[in-house]
Amino acid sequence: MATNRESPYRIYLVEDDDDLAAAVSEHLGRYGHTVVRATDYERAAEEFAGSNAHLVILDINLPRFDGFVVCRRIRQVSPAPILFISARDGSMDQVMGLTAGADDYLPKPFAPEVLIARVTALLRRSYELARDTRNLMEYRGLILDVDGSRVRSGDRSVELSRNELRILGALMRHPGTIVSRDDLVEALWQRDAFVDENTLTVNVNRLRKRLAEIGCGDLIVTRKQQGYMIP
Repeated sequence: MATNRESPYRIYLVEDDDDLAAAVSEHLGRYGHTVVRATDYERAAEEFAGSNAHLVILDINLPRFDGFVVCRRIRQVSPAPILFISARDGSMDQVMGLTAGADDYLPKPFAPEVLIARVTALLRRSYELARDTRNLMEYRGLILDVDGSRVRSGDRSVELSRNELRILGALMRHPGTIVSRDDLVEALWQRDAFVDENTLTVNVNRLRKRLAEIGCGDLIVTRKQQGYMIP
């Protein structure tokens, strides 16, 4: 098993079994994660908020009230991934956990390798993939690189102006839906700026010419008196 890997992630652990908490902390520590254990279950949401943790591991059976309550309270203050661990392995408990806002459910007892795999998958899905793809948009093979101000189809790409980039981004965020002219104007110039009626049309036509250079000149469809869309 690999050990002492560097990791930017902090794990908030809500578990009242000291032996299990120690074992979980040890296993996660081997992969470089920092584990912060809850000390006050009634104030778990507040503790979590102050811990700067990226993920929560949460037991269901806790003193005074169950983990479902803690889960709902944490979910009110953070979208961070939550992994339930519990000896209650019935399907209804799992449904209740996911309904309360958890992202995954791991029945006890579990192998350390399974715990690490679940934690790694949640962290990757929540942070690494989001970070890798946050500035890329894709629609039917068309890839918009927001950071690079370029759009690519197959092996051809073209650079876009700021307005062309914003128009295409707005349309790609709502495929199959008409984006009104007012919404596009707001995305480009804000509502408090005066914009001539033809200015948006000119920018859309310029974008169409750029898309034509990579074989996608028919991508943008006009809906008269409504706006534009990509079907």
